[in-house]
Amino acid sequence: MNYLAFEPLLIEHLKALPFKAVLSSEQLSVLEEKCQPVPAAHVIYLGDRVDETAQAGLYSRVKQHWMVTVTVRYVSTSNARQQAGELMGAVLTHLQGWKPPAELGCVKRVNANTMPLYKNGYAYFPLVFETSLKVEGN
Repeated sequence: MNYLAFEPLLIEHLKALPFKAVLSSEQLSVLEEKCQPVPAAHVIYLGDRVDETAQAGLYSRVKQHWMVTVTVRYVSTSNARQQAGELMGAVLTHLQGWKPPAELGCVKRVNANTMPLYKNGYAYFPLVFETSLKVEGN
């Protein structure tokens, strides 16, 4: 079982939207901020939450959280918000309720608990999504 199997599925699914790039956290770690392609979607694993455990711990239902950060270049805040707002709407429509292949649950939006960030001429707008999977022991 690949516990992080959702990441490449999510990245591939987001490539249908009008982004110049859809990047994983691994790709972001080696990319210079000033050289990043925009508009872009950044896909970052935020961890998980165990929802239930059954049969004396033999299996658990886990909910994973994944952040999709819509990233745009900005000259003015209103211009960045306009472009990002349209892309965020596209991401929400595209992901909410999506049933990825494999043994993953439908995708739903959850609270991001973080605010947009404006830094070095870029604006970052986070959205967080959840999927679930069943983890079984031996």
